[in-house]
Amino acid sequence: MAGLFVPRWMLFVLAALFALPAYALEVQQTIWGFDGRVVPDRFNPLSVLVSNPGNSTFDGAVSLESADGPAGGRGASYVQPVYLAPRTSRWVQFFVRPSNPAGRYQLRWGRSVKEFYDLDEPPKIGAPACVWLRDLESPFTAGASMKSFPDQLFPTSAVEAESLDAVVLDHLPNWETARREAFLEWVKLGGTVHLLPNVKGELPVFGENLKELDTDKMRVHVGAGLVVHHTVTSQEMSLDYLAQHGYPERTIQNTKAPLVYDFESVFFRDLSSMTRPKVNWTLINLLMIAYVAVIGPVHNYYRRRLDYRVSIFAFVGCVAVFGLALGITGRRGYGESQTVHSLAIAHSIGGGKVDLTQWISAFAITGDRYTLTHRAPANLYAPDRFAEAGSGLIFNGKDGYLLMDIPLYSARAFVHRAIMTGDDTAVTVEKWEENRGLRNLRLRTGAGFPKNARTILAVFGNDVYVLAQNGGVLELSDRRPEPITRYLAQDKLNYGNYYNAPTKTHVQTADLLSPLTPLLVARALEVPDIFPTTISPARRAEMQLLVAAPAPAALQLQGKGFAHEDGWVLYVQDVFKP
Repeated sequence: MAGLFVPRWMLFVLAALFALPAYALEVQQTIWGFDGRVVPDRFNPLSVLVSNPGNSTFDGAVSLESADGPAGGRGASYVQPVYLAPRTSRWVQFFVRPSNPAGRYQLRWGRSVKEFYDLDEPPKIGAPACVWLRDLESPFTAGASMKSFPDQLFPTSAVEAESLDAVVLDHLPNWETARREAFLEWVKLGGTVHLLPNVKGELPVFGENLKELDTDKMRVHVGAGLVVHHTVTSQEMSLDYLAQHGYPERTIQNTKAPLVYDFESVFFRDLSSMTRPKVNWTLINLLMIAYVAVIGPVHNYYRRRLDYRVSIFAFVGCVAVFGLALGITGRRGYGESQTVHSLAIAHSIGGGKVDLTQWISAFAITGDRYTLTHRAPANLYAPDRFAEAGSGLIFNGKDGYLLMDIPLYSARAFVHRAIMTGDDTAVTVEKWEENRGLRNLRLRTGAGFPKNARTILAVFGNDVYVLAQNGGVLELSDRRPEPITRYLAQDKLNYGNYYNAPTKTHVQTADLLSPLTPLLVARALEVPDIFPTTISPARRAEMQLLVAAPAPAALQLQGKGFAHEDGWVLYVQDVFKP
């Protein structure tokens, strides 16, 4: 039998076809947030199940980009490295901080028109979720009585779960150490765990580094969070059942006439204004007068006495010299250096660890692409959505960092979230007396308490008390409290910013940032009627200690040339009556 003849040109075509890049990835499933919705102004997970149906290994990156606006002007992209062997799949998580309303997004893993996946609809807006953490491998997974979320996708850092309010568990998740620690920190920051008996009638026992969650009591506080035991079956558990037993689902409330329409624009405006170049207008005016005089009457006088070639050379030289001098003088001031200004809210977890939210402005005197990060196990970053679009890459999660283009003599603003180690604001209650409010309060501070605190407040009920610090003791400086609505009155929230402040030669950064304390308080406590939306019902401890102080060096941004940072931080410490 004669062999099959294949023309040589066809062999070349087949070889070229097999050499073409394989558009290997396929998106099989996407989950926004924990229940299909996202909470505005908080980091929310986008969980994406991707597969590699091809015969080649995929070793690259998948990016999440904004699909709104013209190409090239969509701002920074969220990036996650992905390795997939042939015919395998895995979950990839992005952590995104949307506004309200949320925009549209697309996934991309190459430059080809086939190497992207369009998330057609913007994510739905919702309040922090209450979900059932389910075991994907268990045949006894809960039914459809309430929305569920795969336990294997629970984040590895508590800040990645800030859009989660409560979970229902009827089994012990098979988590590695990082997820177990993140789960405990999430509870201490205010999360609620509803425990149900399994098919054997036994409640989950966490053990190891989650022993704080194991209790014989039906309801127990763990930090600012709760662990609640229920005796109902999985078929009886629902959001209605929880609401009937005192655990209503949280909702977003809209404010008709908010006092502050966007607190972040205020933060970023004032932070960036502190690094604007201070131009010496007197020198510029003198240079302009000298320039006009030199190229006018002086040049006209000498051009008649000099060779015309020398005259032309002198004229061009004067223009170049004065142009360079005016350019340098007008483009920048004097004495600038690369610096960072920041505002932060730090909720205490214990042991000096804080749940940190920072608003940062980084000012560069050299145009470059900078790698910016913080000394934290996991970092989350989001760009200032009000600034003009600029290129950048955001690698959120473990050892997260930000690649950002910062032009010459300009600033870039962004948000940062992490669990970090700062000052330790833990206190011991020595005296707590009430009579229609606080009558007497004495708190003992520890060695790690901020030594240079400017403002110390106690929020009890709907009142704000000012505390005086005397050595290691905090006491009421005045027993007459100020209602929180008066403390957060409009005139205290809408103050004149740095541009309108009197010109002073030696103004400390803390003096410029401390007026922002009331706005930080309003944001930290999520006080109703201040901002366009609030989350209801509010979750606050019996008393909260608020300490405003300059930020410690431990919270400082890390990046080439950014060795100096001026920051202001509001610590939030939950205090419980003994």
